Order: sequence, then structure tokens, then C-alpha cells
Amino acid sequence: VLNLALASGEDLAHVSDIVTDAMTALHIDTRGEDATKNIEHFTDVLAAAATHSNTNVGMMGEAFKYAAAPAGLFADSYDVALALGLMANSGIKASMAGTALRSTLTRMGADTIPTANAMRMLGVSITEVGEDGTEKLKPLRSIFNDLRAKTKEGLSTEGLIEYAEALSGSKTRNKEALMAFADKLTSQGGKLSQKDMMKFGKMLAGDEALSGLLAIMTATDEDYQKLIDAVDNSEGTAAKMAATRADTLAGDFDILKSAWEDLQIEFMTGAGADGLRSFLQGLQEDINKFKEYISDGFDISDVGRLAMDIIVQLKNKFLELDGIGSVLAGGVLAGGLYKIINLGKKAYEAINGKTGVLGGKVGLPNEMSTV
Repeated sequence: VLNLALASGEDLAHVSDIVTDAMTALHIDTRGEDATKNIEHFTDVLAAAATHSNTNVGMMGEAFKYAAAPAGLFADSYDVALALGLMANSGIKASMAGTALRSTLTRMGADTIPTANAMRMLGVSITEVGEDGTEKLKPLRSIFNDLRAKTKEGLSTEGLIEYAEALSGSKTRNKEALMAFADKLTSQGGKLSQKDMMKFGKMLAGDEALSGLLAIMTATDEDYQKLIDAVDNSEGTAAKMAATRADTLAGDFDILKSAWEDLQIEFMTGAGADGLRSFLQGLQEDINKFKEYISDGFDISDVGRLAMDIIVQLKNKFLELDGIGSVLAGGVLAGGLYKIINLGKKAYEAINGKTGVLGGKVGLPNEMSTV
């Protein structure tokens, strides 16, 4: 995940959310014994798809929010990156791409009347029989390949005739229009005009998702194969991209930023978190005491008492923590002690002038001098 963040220039926390959320929705294991391998593979696929298409990791992550759940039901859910990359090459990105893919897959799976009729005319199915004899969804790439083949090679005239005959005896809505469309395609020898492809796109995906599906169906063979090769040979892509970016000034800043984020996480969740919380809570109590002293009538001896309290805390807490925790905690309390003493002296001087009420110079009380 760190490599993907460095490679993309995105925030580490944001990239981590993209990866974990998408993998969970796609039903890719992120907790078992293969979790590390799966995460590395997914980040490589994401990096490869983003690099070889007109998008970036952030936009891909936004698209996954919408498309990952339905795409995760198909046999090879990694191919969702292929679909989103192809859409991005046509300017359909982020939430727009995710919504288009989600709508298309949902309509295909739900067998809506227009979609079911389009699939029958095209002779394309999204399901196959598994080894156990049950019906299962095909890999997305297999469905894309079938749709693209029909777009280029045309439809089976025999299949169209059989479809029209079956339709004639049904009560399907818009039966006449569908039969007329099938007859037209038959008269063309099964070849599809651009208008026909537009019609099939609408039947399959609906108005809003039409552009996204057509981007997949009509992408050039060169662009389609280029993205497939990138996804299939993506191993190590994220690490290579990270290494390339890291060897720049911008990369140095990214590494420093990531290191700082890791340090913050360690402070907040690591072994020293409880001790640091205790220090901060103690400092809060000291500030509240100082506030009470001022409210009750400020005296220089109050500063001494407060300072003594802090020194006792400093000694006790230093003994509780090890390593960097003790250093940081000591620094926090010592700095707080210094500021409180100076603040007390300034406040007292402001009240009593440069000399004290006894005529001598203002100094720390006797308790402080014996510390």
C-alpha cells in the first residue's frame, strides 16, 4: 500500500482506504494467510491500470466505490480495473465510470426486459456452468470479449431468426419493435452499423451507462490488448513506480510525509500511547490548578507549589516509560514547567512591580531552591 501511495502521490491513509474498501467489496481476502500476497497483487493491478490508461489511483478508487460490490460477484473481479481503465480512455472517470459499470452489470444480472432481449439477439450470456454443475457468473473479461466480438464480427443470422420466431409467440412488451430490429439485422447479414451498436448499448446499459459500455465495446484492439497486458503482467508495478518517483525531490517529500504519518500512528496506537495520554492528562490538571490559583488571588508561592507538583509528575512518569516515550514526555513536562514558572514570574511582577512586597527582588520560593 505504501508503494502505491508513493507511486501515485496520493495520501497514504486515502490509498489504504481505497485498497481495503475495494478488496472487501470484491471479496478478495485481506485477513487470511494469503492477505499480504493478495494486497500486493491488487495494488499492482491498480497501479498498472492507472498508469496505462487516462486516469489515476484516486479516480480509480472513486470508481470502485460504486462498481466493486456488483463486480465482486463475477469470477475474476480484478478485471474491473480493465473496464474502468477503458472507460477512462474515453473520458469517463471516477464516480461516472463506477456508476456506469455498476448499472450495466446490475441490468445484466437482473435480466431486465431490454437487456435480456439484447443478450439473446447478440447470443451472449453472462453465466456458465461450473464444475459442480451449478450456474455461475463468467469472468468480466470473458463477457467483454464476447460483446466486442459481436460488435466486430456481427451476429448469427440463424440465431436472429430463431429469436424472432420465439418472440412472435410471446407477450413481450414492444414485441413488434424488437422483431423489426431482429429482421433488420438479419437483412444486414448480422453486421452491426454504428446506429445498431448505439441501440444495443442502450438496451444493455440504459441511457446513463450507455457511454461507459460503448467505451469497452468499441475500444481499439490495440488499446484493449495494451491494458490487458498491463493488468496481466502487473507484478511489481507499484514497487517500480514508487522507486522511480522516490528518486526525485517530490519523492523525498512523499517518503518524509509517509514516515511522519507512520510515526503519528505509532504514537497514537503503540505501546507508549497510554503513558503519553497520562502525561497530557497530568498537564491538563496542572493548568487547571494554575487557573484556580489565579482565580483565588495570585501569589508567587502558588507558582512554587505548582512547579513542585510538576516535578513530582516528571519523576514518576519518567520511571513508567521507556525510550522515546520518556524523552517526549519529559520534554513536554519540562517545557510546560519552564513556561508556567516564567508566566508566574511575569504575572507577579506585573502585579507588584519589579520589587516584591517585602522590598526584595522577585525570586522563586524556598521550596524551588531546594529542588
